[in-house]
Amino acid sequence: MRTNSTLFLLLALGMGVACAGEEPTAPRSPESRIVEAQVRMRMIGTAIDLYRMSYKKLPDSLPVLTETDDLSPDPFLHSVPKDPWGNSYEYRVVDRKTYEMRSFGPDGIAQTEDDILYPKRP
Repeated sequence: MRTNSTLFLLLALGMGVACAGEEPTAPRSPESRIVEAQVRMRMIGTAIDLYRMSYKKLPDSLPVLTETDDLSPDPFLHSVPKDPWGNSYEYRVVDRKTYEMRSFGPDGIAQTEDDILYPKRP
């Protein structure tokens, strides 16, 4: 039996996955795009955590999260979303337990001040 908090988490994740690929029709402010990138990265991060719990390792790439097999008949993500500027997120495994994910931000250029990192660093 699932608890209410577990059910809420599953519903929230499902809504996040369902909404992640939708493009709003109204123009978005620069600040809202940054928040949107952060939300999408948290959603992908949750899928990475679920993958790690199932396979006892980090995925080699983000597209792996969309694959199925006998251990995981449902994908962790239906598709890997792009950032709000239409770019792919950069994903890098640092070590067995640590990864970094990055949006290149509004300028689309790596290693600049507007990059958005996940998980956030102090």
